Amino acid sequence: MDAAAYGTTWARARKYVLTRTELASKPAKRPYDLRHAGISFWLYSGVDPAEFARRAGQNIEVLFRHYAKFGP
Repeated sequence: MDAAAYGTTWARARKYVLTRTELASKPAKRPYDLRHAGISFWLYSGVDPAEFARRAGQNIEVLFRHYAKFGP
């Protein structure tokens, strides 16, 4: 699926399942936002950094460079 089709499908799905208030909010406006939310949640939850790096498909150094400011 190309990026435009993916974005269109995501927008339709959000419109179908969210209330108007939720739809107007920023969370999960893009699919990538869910990745950020997941990584932040794992970091706050105390998941081993090697494990959340594996789940995210990144190395630990990259994740900490981008997410260290969100740490506990």
